[in-house]
Amino acid sequence: MNQLPSQSTSGPKLTRELLLTLYERKDAKRRRFLYHYYRHLFEKPYSIAYLTELINQDLGKAWVTQHDIKYIRANVYKWKQEEGILSEAQSQTDEHDG
Repeated sequence: MNQLPSQSTSGPKLTRELLLTLYERKDAKRRRFLYHYYRHLFEKPYSIAYLTELINQDLGKAWVTQHDIKYIRANVYKWKQEEGILSEAQSQTDEHDG
């Protein structure tokens, strides 16, 4: 039986198991989740090959490709901007509610 990941009030918790499930299903959002889960590694000046190797060692299987890392690096700035807009909108909503 398929079980949904445990959910909190802020949505599903990003876990290693969720990340593996997204990669198994080739989910369209898997790379964004990969970035969030391994953000600390993406902030280091590692080469694409080394970063791919580190992440795959941690996952225990060669799920991540160098193309995934290139895609993430090409989109991370846009994702950070979107997060900033969302958090700003959320704080404005909280101010109006309070």
